[in-house]
Amino acid sequence: MARSPAFHRSLLCVLLSLAFSPGLGLAAPSDPSGPDEEGHGKRSPVRPTVEPVADLFFHLETGLDGELPRFELDRAWLGARIGFREVLTIDVVFDGARFADLADEGRPTPLMGFVARAFAEVRPVPRHPDRLWLRAGQTWTFLVPMENRTGGHRQVAKGWADRHGLQKSRDLGVSVGVAPIGRRLEFDVGVFNGGGFKLPEVDRHKQVNGLVVVRPLEGTPQAGAGLFVAGHLTWEPRDADGGGRLAHRLGVSLLAGVDSHQLHAGVEIHRFELDLAGAPSTVGGVAAYLHPTIPIPGARLGPLPLEVEGQARLDFVHRNRGEPAELWVDVGAGVALASHAAVSLDYGFTVVGGASNPEPEHRLLATGRFRY
Repeated sequence: MARSPAFHRSLLCVLLSLAFSPGLGLAAPSDPSGPDEEGHGKRSPVRPTVEPVADLFFHLETGLDGELPRFELDRAWLGARIGFREVLTIDVVFDGARFADLADEGRPTPLMGFVARAFAEVRPVPRHPDRLWLRAGQTWTFLVPMENRTGGHRQVAKGWADRHGLQKSRDLGVSVGVAPIGRRLEFDVGVFNGGGFKLPEVDRHKQVNGLVVVRPLEGTPQAGAGLFVAGHLTWEPRDADGGGRLAHRLGVSLLAGVDSHQLHAGVEIHRFELDLAGAPSTVGGVAAYLHPTIPIPGARLGPLPLEVEGQARLDFVHRNRGEPAELWVDVGAGVALASHAAVSLDYGFTVVGGASNPEPEHRLLATGRFRY
């Protein structure tokens, strides 16, 4: 006997309700926040977003002074950022690279694995997540990431403070950031171990860092929308000797320039007092850089545009009164695939002042960068 359409619809509804009933195990748990299968706490009712992080720098380097050319892996980052509705983010990134601190001591530097970042970030104002953030764990410090972001081309040359061993890019600690009127005005304050992310803490003192950034034209259609002025302060007490004498490490930096995709240009002024109790040691200097990015008309690889990148950078370093100054110069050019890949060729040299010092050191660097 023929069945009516209404009968078929009723039968279908009954079958679906049976198939997804909890008794058959096909339905979602009635309590999504209940314990997991191993009893490890409660499941989150919020489905997280996962953003992969991959960053690879490699280069072919020669000293142009009889040294053999060598391939080097400068950075190999792999990790992920796991976000929960812009309120909580967990960031874990691993780094495979050489231990630069051992290279400074003239020791062999095999490839080693590190935890580059491992921190939790909370943004407690859901309607304005960019106004307040708190981080805890192995996270960014302030000065070196600011230099890398505004100066660009980190795969070719580090920022001034990192290149000359005065500040680390990441460290263990806690920090808080406030942007009361958005990116136009930003304050960051953090307390860190002070030794960097590759070294353990060696004393009972902590390093305090502070950063203020002003972007007066942020969010405007004007050509100078990337204009910024920033000031950074770092202070850290240290045990000067076994007798309990306390030394202080103080650093002040001023940065100004333009930070946009098409143009990175600016000037930095730095001064670090490494010991204010007893025998002071001063390191100061200036950095100037110009990194334009020019699109190639009509040139694309799939959805990504091809661009030409240029680099010109000058570092001046003066370590103590009476000691010779140093001048570092880097120039080069390359081709980039948006911000995801680039190849470049760069030439640089270093001059140390004083008539008794050796000839300038020349270097040639062919670099590849891949980033997601």
